[in-house]
Amino acid sequence: MNAMTPQSQRMNPNIPRAEVAPLPRARRDQVCIVGAPGASIVDYAGLCEVITPEPEYRPSKDKRKQGAEFLSYKPVPFPMFADAVRDAFTAALGAGPTSESYSLAANGQQMYGIMAFRDAALEASGNGIAVAMRSSHNKTLLSALATGTDCFVCANHSFPRGAQVGHKHSSQTLQKLPGIIDAQAKMARKATKELVEAMDSLRGIPCSDYRFAAYLGILQWEGYINDTLANRARRYWRASTAGGLHDDHGNRDLFGALQAVTGGLGGRVAPSGAFRAYGGALHVVQTIAANGGDTNVVIPALPELALA
Repeated sequence: MNAMTPQSQRMNPNIPRAEVAPLPRARRDQVCIVGAPGASIVDYAGLCEVITPEPEYRPSKDKRKQGAEFLSYKPVPFPMFADAVRDAFTAALGAGPTSESYSLAANGQQMYGIMAFRDAALEASGNGIAVAMRSSHNKTLLSALATGTDCFVCANHSFPRGAQVGHKHSSQTLQKLPGIIDAQAKMARKATKELVEAMDSLRGIPCSDYRFAAYLGILQWEGYINDTLANRARRYWRASTAGGLHDDHGNRDLFGALQAVTGGLGGRVAPSGAFRAYGGALHVVQTIAANGGDTNVVIPALPELALA
């Protein structure tokens, strides 16, 4: 599938254009839709059908410029954002995405998407690189992206808070985003390798059913997940520990607990809460691990989304 937007509409026209990837073959529901009224999953062609609002202008408050207006907000076209991410990560990783899919919510005013990349340095771990992005035309979601893992055997992803960055809607967003995306792309391989190692460190730390229930309770108390997502995580945990899902996720340890939660998030958390939910799931389980598996501890607040 060829890229559809013209070169003149690329954020960084100096980077070679990367080929658009198809929807995932086995997991078309990987992007987040539930909890968002009227949400739907689309491919890149569907993303290109979204109409970008006109820029907004405000009257100047400078008395010397009465009647003059200045640009206050310029919406980021969703395809332009996706193109910039695809081009930059393809250039940095040396290979294009294997799949990409998008969720549109709020009558097409909110977008959340995920691109998956294979990387030889991570093949042995059973993971690839996932890039999540979000934006909105109604100013409810600032433009942001996150780098994390794409598990080969299932639809699970993990996006640590430290690998999430965004930019507030302004007249300069289109000028700022290319640098933000380029920086994320250049650190993607290193950041994902460190994430895989961090998740592997959770293996072997015992997690009984009651400890898993406490983990879910903390996530709900802190507002990272709701009742529906907690129930999905419980079903995933019970199925995996009973041998009904992936063997690698069936051990009763904190690694398996994290996989149950992220498995519950996949395709079910609303676009507006996806970044916080993924960041919170890892943040809490790492705090539990740092305390020897004890859940009766003070959980530090999740850092705010980094703004560039």
